[in-house]
Amino acid sequence: MRVHEQGLSHPRLYDLLLTLITRGRERAYRAHLLDLADVKPGEQVLDVGCGTGSLARAACPLVGSMGEVRGVDISPPMVERANALAARSNLSEHLSFEVAGASELPYPENRFDIVFLTTVMHMLPTDERRSALREACRVLRPLGRVLIVDYGGAMRKGLVARHRMHRRFDIATLYSDLVAAGLKEVSAGSLGWLGLDFLLLFKPSK
Repeated sequence: MRVHEQGLSHPRLYDLLLTLITRGRERAYRAHLLDLADVKPGEQVLDVGCGTGSLARAACPLVGSMGEVRGVDISPPMVERANALAARSNLSEHLSFEVAGASELPYPENRFDIVFLTTVMHMLPTDERRSALREACRVLRPLGRVLIVDYGGAMRKGLVARHRMHRRFDIATLYSDLVAAGLKEVSAGSLGWLGLDFLLLFKPSK
């Protein structure tokens, strides 16, 4: 979860801020996302804007030894810490992270069953958001799923409301770009966390 610009270059600060904002319930938050995406054994999963890799690490037991999880982030310090934590958890055989932006993913077409974009889109300029959605669709296999989690248009309170990016972004504004990218909605609604909403979409088979 992108919690503050300061955390982008300071992974330990990022992790601390996330713990504070979720009031120590980050594990439950991650479990909720994985449940929404319906991660299954053997699937290939990509976490875009992975931060220090907590969602990707949580996905590993679900995909099992036949599956694989990848994460990308624009911040080299984040990726370095994510890989270190994966190695420390003995997950590096089926889990890896690399430096890359959401609008230019270093993977071939039809590579993944699931792509996560959690609190990433509000960080991107409008044109880059369109590119990120096209890239998510490109690397998805037919009938693969994309889970987007970000800030909705409802009134927000507390720490997240004071961040200017959070105040001005509304996940609903992504709909036209999602259609243009070739994705179809499965479900949408409030996540029930921190004023966040979700969109679950799939890539139609041709």
